[in-house]
Amino acid sequence: MASIPPELFDAIVDETQNDETAKPWERWRTLLSCSLVNRTFVPRARKHIYRSLVLTTGKRCRQFYDICQSSPVDIPSLVESLCIDNERLDSVDSEPTFPFLIASFVNMKSVHLRCLEWDEVKDTTRQALASHAFQSISFDVCQFTNSALLCSFISGSSATLRQLSFARCEMLTRHFESFGGLRPSIERLVLYGQATEVFDVGLLMSKTLSPVFLHSLRILDICINTLEHIHFIQAFLDRDTVPFRELKISHLQDDYTLPFTWTNVLLRLTNLHSLTIILRDYRQNPHTNIQIFLWWIKTFESLGREGSSLEHIKIRSLSFPFCPWRDLDHSLVRLKTLRSFELEVARPYFEDEAGASLNIEHQLPGLMLLKIAHVLVCEPSSLTNFNNPAHGVLGPFVSP
Repeated sequence: MASIPPELFDAIVDETQNDETAKPWERWRTLLSCSLVNRTFVPRARKHIYRSLVLTTGKRCRQFYDICQSSPVDIPSLVESLCIDNERLDSVDSEPTFPFLIASFVNMKSVHLRCLEWDEVKDTTRQALASHAFQSISFDVCQFTNSALLCSFISGSSATLRQLSFARCEMLTRHFESFGGLRPSIERLVLYGQATEVFDVGLLMSKTLSPVFLHSLRILDICINTLEHIHFIQAFLDRDTVPFRELKISHLQDDYTLPFTWTNVLLRLTNLHSLTIILRDYRQNPHTNIQIFLWWIKTFESLGREGSSLEHIKIRSLSFPFCPWRDLDHSLVRLKTLRSFELEVARPYFEDEAGASLNIEHQLPGLMLLKIAHVLVCEPSSLTNFNNPAHGVLGPFVSP
């Protein structure tokens, strides 16, 4: 073992984290096993184990603080990503050691805050978090009443913040204060599961109220609910500053009205390079989803006439629908810039994977002839593989 270069050990440990077929907790257990097999694995495994940390209760916070205090290794310096899940009654910020623990995470780059009433968070907690310069900030199922408190926290990362995410959040006020502090210029914005009545998208676009600058935005990940979201997306697509590169649109809501109020408003994707579309399970609401699918086909048909910069399109569906694949094929082959088309679906229970794939490929003759189409058929049980931007990181202190 002594003759094996340490770089090889590091590569073995790193590979366990790159296994996309394994669940996060399975990868974590593999890391623990590596640590037990040989002590040469320990430094690299420890780095992965503590890179992402989840704190769910005050008790967990106190336990981790005690471990850090008793360990000869500087464990807090290994933490790069922190998720605070305040869903339980024993809240994390009620623990007196929490501010000291947060201050010790000197290399922390991202924070994910879940189930928080931001205005009710203790000042010591907000100050401890604001002392860090984050590259990524995510809010999940959070409520905001005082917009100034939210803006002030985000402003603390004005020089470093690149990604900002709001998932299923509520803005409990319509009286926003003008913000004159430093604002980060973000490159990626995630808006997931917000309806206009609970979260004001216009706040983020306002030049005087928004806590961030959006002129450098390159990637927008958004769930479309209303016509306002269509206009919000189009505003970025039409700007003449930094090129808008990537758009990810999810259709995951149950509350669509039929007919849609925005079906006659098509997106102009002329300057876009990459597009990902995530559709809801067709078996749950087939009529709604087929209308959405037809709306996208109309959008692609309009691109064929106007010209487009689209190079990559990916569609992810949680079931195999009976829909106009040939119409989709006809609309996409007209896009001269298109280099790849990926279709990812979960097959029906009654059909084998190869049969489902061939069935779709036969209905995409133009794209298959151009050799730019790739069809991936997943098991129905693999639905959880579809990314939810609101999901937190998995760390060693997740409560069972």
